Amino acid sequence: MLEWLFGGPPYQNLDDDNRSVQSKDMDFLQFSTCGAMTNAASVASVTCPGALDRQSSARAIPATLQDIENATELRTYRHRSNGMSPSHSIISKQSQATSPSCSSDNNSMNDSFGADGASNIAGREQDWNTFKKQLEDEDRQRWSKCRILLCISSCLLLMAIIALGINLAKQNQKKRETSAANSISQQDDELSSGIFEQTFSPSDLTTDLPTQEELFSIGNEFDTAAPTAETEPEVMPQDTVAPTMDTPPEDTHEETVAPTVATLPDVVFQDDLDENGYDYTANTDYLVGVYYYPWHGSTFHNGDGYLRKELIPPQQPTLGEYDDSRPEVIAQHMLWFRKANIGLLVTSWWGPNRLEDSNTKDVIMEHEDIGNLKIALHYETTSRIRGDDMTNARSDIIYMCEHYFDHPNYYRIKGRPVLVIYITRRLHNNGLLEQALLTMRSEASKCGHNLYLIGDQVFASAPDPDEPFVPFWYFDAVTNYDVYGSAGQPSPHADRASVDAYYAEQEKWRLQALEENCRYIPPVSPGYNDRAVRLESNHPPLSRRLSATDEEGSLFWYQLTKALPLVDPEVDNMILVNSFNEWHEDTQIEPVIGGAPTDEPLLYTGGLEYTPYGELYLDILQGATTRGQENMFDYFFDRTR
Repeated sequence: MLEWLFGGPPYQNLDDDNRSVQSKDMDFLQFSTCGAMTNAASVASVTCPGALDRQSSARAIPATLQDIENATELRTYRHRSNGMSPSHSIISKQSQATSPSCSSDNNSMNDSFGADGASNIAGREQDWNTFKKQLEDEDRQRWSKCRILLCISSCLLLMAIIALGINLAKQNQKKRETSAANSISQQDDELSSGIFEQTFSPSDLTTDLPTQEELFSIGNEFDTAAPTAETEPEVMPQDTVAPTMDTPPEDTHEETVAPTVATLPDVVFQDDLDENGYDYTANTDYLVGVYYYPWHGSTFHNGDGYLRKELIPPQQPTLGEYDDSRPEVIAQHMLWFRKANIGLLVTSWWGPNRLEDSNTKDVIMEHEDIGNLKIALHYETTSRIRGDDMTNARSDIIYMCEHYFDHPNYYRIKGRPVLVIYITRRLHNNGLLEQALLTMRSEASKCGHNLYLIGDQVFASAPDPDEPFVPFWYFDAVTNYDVYGSAGQPSPHADRASVDAYYAEQEKWRLQALEENCRYIPPVSPGYNDRAVRLESNHPPLSRRLSATDEEGSLFWYQLTKALPLVDPEVDNMILVNSFNEWHEDTQIEPVIGGAPTDEPLLYTGGLEYTPYGELYLDILQGATTRGQENMFDYFFDRTR
């Protein structure tokens, strides 16, 4: 029993104990027939020599073992009394010789043992079976406890290993941050000496990259008059199938030269600075907003390609492949914003703690030159709302309440923080628009804000005026982000008739929105080409010229002349430009430098010429929106009238 309790094998069965008892010496058997019998069964009053000694010694044995021995000895007695074997007779005779008193009373004991003895034995056997079951139950419980202790020990060991791993990871992260900080410090030292680091410097780029001092003088240096083409280049037909990687298109422009950037008139630019900082809207009656992409990091945008980089010879941003987290880069952007009357950035936002988030709230909104520049988040629904799960929408609004809506430079309309929501028409088509917008408004109200929601709901043809258009009920204002797609993906040029038709449809959207007490914000976009990043989509490129014979930027200027009359004083006479720096789709108006104008490689350009236009688009935007200078670039359209 003790051996089993301390790790030995469990009790086997009663027969093992019977065999061990039957092997006892003759003196023990003599005790079994009399003393133990008398003590265990209490069936007769027999005086047995030695029985008292046996009982005394048995007291040292645990009660359970004594019960086992007594029950076994009683069975031995019955076998011996019934003459089961010759050995029993011999034992009996020896017992009589040794203990006459037991012999003299043997017969009377047998008689009295009878039914009561058998019953007593059966009862003890039952008790033993019960006791044995209890032992087995205790054994199972003990092993269960051991397993539990083993599991707990394993969990504690695993937790210790995880904690060690986390600690090591933190130490490694700290080392990387220290290394990065040293690197940034070194870069800042370089910048302080007037050198912008260029992360992209192709060997065949013919124009040297500018120093920081030269950045302030860059503008029209690339905008020199080019010879007029003697013959008009062949226009690519609308239904031409875009080339594949295996079959590049034939070059049909070898002997023709398309017109390039014209010489611009002088643009008056007064940079107002007072005790409140820079004034970004001092020279305009409009609120010029641009879609701004703060996702450029140490690898520009994850090393992705873009059209200007793939041109032959290549072109690139005037600042090179920059990093939005560097205050020097943002300082130059802000200078360009002031020049072009840009007073609002609608910054792409993909979730908390991403690069776009940190660059917006920690770099742009805390920049020393921010002045009265306004910021509104552009909520990227394709990443944040998937299916009918609104978990991200709830947590995102709570995060915006904590980090954006109360900032003095966050854009508000009538005291309400503005949130521009991307491609809401997809939410509407999927039956999720109402749920998403009500979730956002509810979470914002809990933190004390009444959101002003602007939806990217305008697209293609206006809705039937005789039918209710539900999105108007949920938005405060609507606009059209994808001008290229909404206009039907015109290619290679969107001529004046196409632009007129697009803005005629926009006017219908505006009037129907106003009928439902929803405001409308007109859009503009200088062109489109995403073939360097989405070639498999085979989107036809849209030239930045109204026609093959018009000047670079003529499409942008003509759009502005159509969009500005549609502005609404209830939303600060706002227009939205797509975009300032979305290089992947070549919709940017950010300054570009590079070599000569080119239409190669044809796989990406579709035969359209791309010009390193410098600050042309900033000048156009400034000319169209500056108070008193609205008509200064009308010469763009003399050839098309």
